[in-house]
Amino acid sequence: MTVEHNITDEWRLYMYLLRCAIRGEELDEKVLEEYKNVDSISLRERANQNKQGFLMCSVIDRYCEFLKEEAPANNNRMLAMRALGQYKCLRDVLELAKQKNIQLILFKGCVLAGLYPQYALRNSCDTDIFVYKKDRQQAIDMLVGAGYVINEEHSKNEVCVLVNSKFPHVIELHTCLWEDYTGKRLDILEDMGLTDKDKLIELETCGFKVTTLGYEQHLLYQMFHIVKHFSLEGIGNKYLADIALYVDAYGKYIDYDHLWEAFDRLDYSKFAYYIFVICSEFLGMDKAILNGRQMPMGDEFVDFVLDLFNSGTVGIEKKDSWQIFGMMTPYFTGEKKAGKSTFARKLAVVFPRSKDLQDCFGYAKKCPVLLPVAWLHRAVLFINKKYINKNEDMYSAGQKLDIAEKRINLLDKMGLMG
Repeated sequence: MTVEHNITDEWRLYMYLLRCAIRGEELDEKVLEEYKNVDSISLRERANQNKQGFLMCSVIDRYCEFLKEEAPANNNRMLAMRALGQYKCLRDVLELAKQKNIQLILFKGCVLAGLYPQYALRNSCDTDIFVYKKDRQQAIDMLVGAGYVINEEHSKNEVCVLVNSKFPHVIELHTCLWEDYTGKRLDILEDMGLTDKDKLIELETCGFKVTTLGYEQHLLYQMFHIVKHFSLEGIGNKYLADIALYVDAYGKYIDYDHLWEAFDRLDYSKFAYYIFVICSEFLGMDKAILNGRQMPMGDEFVDFVLDLFNSGTVGIEKKDSWQIFGMMTPYFTGEKKAGKSTFARKLAVVFPRSKDLQDCFGYAKKCPVLLPVAWLHRAVLFINKKYINKNEDMYSAGQKLDIAEKRINLLDKMGLMG
């Protein structure tokens, strides 16, 4: 299978360097010669945008050597020390949980980091841990006793966020893999029982043993997580590296026919197919997961690739992508009432549902009767930031709608609209 689409040289070189970084391969000067006009500075900026700066710095340095450019100084040692410190905190938590007989189920994070040439190379802002609801309070008490502080602002009903008071280590303690999201697709995922005890496995990763989701269940969760971020704000190439390494490490334990049946139920099949094609063609992932499947790949493939490369930025170079979460949530969850009319989307900009509000309006999430108060609160904050404090990073209602329209269009082309 060959991808014939006309993709930029910068993208092709970046993916080649990414492959070398995750595979520990030496750079081929013949390949570098083919792409020598690509600017090394833009590659670094792209790596940082995709949260792969630490992972990619060595291969980009070698590309600089090939170009006879001087590589800039970096803070790799500091980043490595920080990552090692986070894993030390995690080991302590796991040992404490073992003593107290609390089952902690790790997913993402260290499970994926252990697949990289060095686990510190995978950027991770926090540690995701699943705990059964009956053990939730005991687990929280244990973590607080160990020096962690609950972050009320960013916690949700199903996710308690705790921050180590002595070291920059954040734990997200989940009682539901899909956080507080509800809807058609979440019901399907719930029915799949990804956290059923008889599906859990033990793995050796990052120098210690963890209990985690089963091989197929973890890959299903990864795809859900990628679709979530792609739908709400856009994703970067970091997730491609995760998928490629995971499939190569554990694909032999996965029933691919069963996996694709699950993707079909979730309307994820086309999206997953494109992800797997990219990973196999450009990152050297085993093609067996495609399972003999052939899907037509239209012009949207290039749009999809560029959206990944740009981490979802479309049209307007601004931060704070959370500002359109409320508009995109119904499309991600597969709710039937999320109509395609522009009028409905305009209403969602001004009057979002309580569960689609940002975390700072948590009071309306917990008590929906306060939703009108949150709308007013939201309007006051917007006026204050946009017009009084002259914050240029705030989207106007028209800009939000424009961004959302483009993302909805891409979601539709990728088969994620059901």
